[in-house]
Amino acid sequence: MNQKEKSADKELLNASASKRKLNSSDLFPANHVDEKDKRLCKPVLLATKIVFRALAYKKLLPKCIHGQTQNPNESFNNCVWERIPKNTFVGINTLKIGVMDAVLCFNDGVQSRTEVFKNLGITPRKNTCDLFKKINKLRIKEAEFMLQEASNETRTLKRQIKRVSELSETSKQDEYGAGKF
Repeated sequence: MNQKEKSADKELLNASASKRKLNSSDLFPANHVDEKDKRLCKPVLLATKIVFRALAYKKLLPKCIHGQTQNPNESFNNCVWERIPKNTFVGINTLKIGVMDAVLCFNDGVQSRTEVFKNLGITPRKNTCDLFKKINKLRIKEAEFMLQEASNETRTLKRQIKRVSELSETSKQDEYGAGKF
């Protein structure tokens, strides 16, 4: 790290330590246009730098190496793209309805659609309600299975690591001992 980066980090820490809230005029000054180099304003650069440093923290990175980490936003986006594929153009009304349906199902499950039907004047019958319940149960069961599968893989990996460390310890113990010449 060069001297310039170190001083920028000190400024960043001082700014975060003071917990001063930045307003939009700090981030995007109206009369500040640097034609020489098209960089971000200093407060924006400092604010994003701490986030990138935190995300690149060496103890956090191994948790994400295996991939398959999904935050709630990605999970919700997946719900939306299941209803409205990204590569197909749809009108604004179709998009709105698809997003509203995704919100309903993401928050309360598929069974919440029965309330929408009731508000539209459509009475859902027994088969519809039963199917919605079945879909919800299946969704929950799949999520629990995936969680269990991931924990099983983790447990197996820990056992393998423990066995390897125990084998290396026993081989070290066998190398030297009283009367083992």
